[in-house]
Amino acid sequence: MTAVAAHNDARLQAGGRTGEGQVVVARSFPPGRIRSRCGHVRDSLGQSERTYVCGNCGHVMDRDWNAALNIRREGLRLLDLPGGRNRRDTRG
Repeated sequence: MTAVAAHNDARLQAGGRTGEGQVVVARSFPPGRIRSRCGHVRDSLGQSERTYVCGNCGHVMDRDWNAALNIRREGLRLLDLPGGRNRRDTRG
């Protein structure tokens, strides 16, 4: 286990098993608390809450899927690629 994995850093892996193309998303990035479509940030999200309900737009979705979309978008933003956080992703 690497130090990065031990610290629970989220990773976006684009390069397969070689580690090529990995982007490390900062540990302080809160992927589960951000609504993947409208960008609303919740103050907290308990571990037992399996569904994300947005207080801004009212959308309901699986919290892990929401977090995955946010991690993907943040990785793309760090790489300065289309689909990054500064662009709206209508799939989430």
